[in-house]
Amino acid sequence: MEVKLLVSRFAILVTPSPQYCIIHSQSLLLEPAPEVLLKREYDGKVADVWSCGVTLYIMLVGAYSFEDPNEPKNFWRTIQRVLNVQYSIPDYVHVSPECGHLISRIFEAGPAKGSRPSLSMIG
Repeated sequence: MEVKLLVSRFAILVTPSPQYCIIHSQSLLLEPAPEVLLKREYDGKVADVWSCGVTLYIMLVGAYSFEDPNEPKNFWRTIQRVLNVQYSIPDYVHVSPECGHLISRIFEAGPAKGSRPSLSMIG
């Protein structure tokens, strides 16, 4: 089975309820790729793959991928979890093995190793 994810860049969702906009705007701002947080030179396309992974995780789980469940409003804890790639898919969420594998490949802290898939591989 092939798993692909397509995310429209810079899309804006306008609904009567602002809660839907918050998920899309905050997730990518609070959970950018580690190489972006470290202010190192990075390939934007590779960092975009990380953002696709964050979006996929939110769609599957309904929560942010790197928030500490014990301290969800602790911004600095979230940043540390991004840098250490600390996330988990809750037991109550059923994710296919292929999708779980895709997420684990997307959430690769060292994209220079070439292990994070390209946009063409997931799009």
